[in-house]
Amino acid sequence: PQTGMNKDVRTKLEGDLWREKTINSGQNIKVDEAYLKESIFQPNAKIVKGFPPVMPPPVINKQEAMAIIEFIKTLQH
Repeated sequence: PQTGMNKDVRTKLEGDLWREKTINSGQNIKVDEAYLKESIFQPNAKIVKGFPPVMPPPVINKQEAMAIIEFIKTLQH
């Protein structure tokens, strides 16, 4: 779908969704809907290795977060 999203950002999201990533604790986690939801509401709970914990608290409600997650799910191949 045409999203108007920067191609590099879209490619990164497509490549990460539903795959395993290593977080700073060394644990491997699956980038799935539960991870996305947790990352929106608790952005520093599970930081992917190599990234600093710099995300601020959310300024959106649950309905808006779910809309974002549903959009991200459309980016998978």
